[in-house]
Amino acid sequence: MSETAWHRFAADNKRDTAPYIVPFIILIVGLLFLFPAYWHVPDRSQYLMALGVGLLVAGGATLIGGLIGFLFGLPRKVSATRTATTTTGDDDSYDANTNLEQISDWLTKILLGAGLTQAGSIVHYIGNLAELAGKNLPYVPAESTIILAEFAYFSVAGFLAFYLWTRVKITAAFSDAERLRKELCQRQKGDAKAKADARAIDLAKCQLGDGEEKPSKTDLEQAIRDANPDVRALIFFRAQKQRLQNEQNAADRQALLRTIPVFEALIASDTDGVYHANHGEIGFAWKGDSQWQKAIARLTEAIDIRKEHPSPNDQPYWHAYEGARAVCNIRLDEAVRNGQPSPPEICEPILSDLSLAFDDKEIWPGILALSKAWLQLNGRAWLKAKNITVPENHP
Repeated sequence: MSETAWHRFAADNKRDTAPYIVPFIILIVGLLFLFPAYWHVPDRSQYLMALGVGLLVAGGATLIGGLIGFLFGLPRKVSATRTATTTTGDDDSYDANTNLEQISDWLTKILLGAGLTQAGSIVHYIGNLAELAGKNLPYVPAESTIILAEFAYFSVAGFLAFYLWTRVKITAAFSDAERLRKELCQRQKGDAKAKADARAIDLAKCQLGDGEEKPSKTDLEQAIRDANPDVRALIFFRAQKQRLQNEQNAADRQALLRTIPVFEALIASDTDGVYHANHGEIGFAWKGDSQWQKAIARLTEAIDIRKEHPSPNDQPYWHAYEGARAVCNIRLDEAVRNGQPSPPEICEPILSDLSLAFDDKEIWPGILALSKAWLQLNGRAWLKAKNITVPENHP
């Protein structure tokens, strides 16, 4: 320990002991005064006997006063009075035992009640005790007075010393122990949460990777459910990146399809069902794999959830789901593959989705490229109304 730290420690220790050091000094001074109080006893053996009785009375009075001071000064834990509704709900958490506090509270109330109602009797009993002790010391002048003075002196000094010592040291010790307990619990919870996050990331990487061994659906869902929201968001963006990289890559469709179980696990962790992006990503993945019906089902789910629970990051004209659904419906249209116009019951939902996609200028060029042939057969009036020109050489 450095010199500066040692001086700081000494100063703090001195400051902590200052409140109760004076009563303890008073106790020591009182003990020293016992020696001259019995100095006039002529015989040495009688002097030692008288001094021994005086020390026993002083010690007993100090213990009685100290016990009362300890009971009065014992700190009460604030959280001991909390109700069951304020607990954290952790099955493996334990609270401090408050039996000593309850006993202290009961005894304090009993002593106060007895002291107020039986004050006269208590004084009488103390007087009788002093007289009885004095009769056993006939060779000590004013023996009863000395015994009574000892009892009053040491009981009050003991009360003050132990009351202040309990308030300063015991309160600090209890506070330190409670703080350490909470820090330990938080550290254990943090370690457990970190392990859960690491497990979720590892299983997601294993699912997205090209290895043959994949985690089970149950394990993947449980791991992602136990992870922190930030970790779930990280897993989502990692899977989304892989989906975008492989959506147009016909050579590796498996990399695209490996993202679907991750999004399914994210959906399972969304107990409130408010995140439409997970459903939308699965729809985009099925669309990239030419699974048009599956893609339409997922995109429709995403659209319905977005209507009820729009995300804060959603832009006013964000209609990528509708644009993708229109493309899927166009791919399922048998008439366009035969070069024939489609019936109205097929055209109306497709044009409705294309109208919403047209408002999103970011995605519209790509949607137009994928819908060109169908629009030339079924959407000439719609194109004219929107003032859209589709050149013959449009990609």
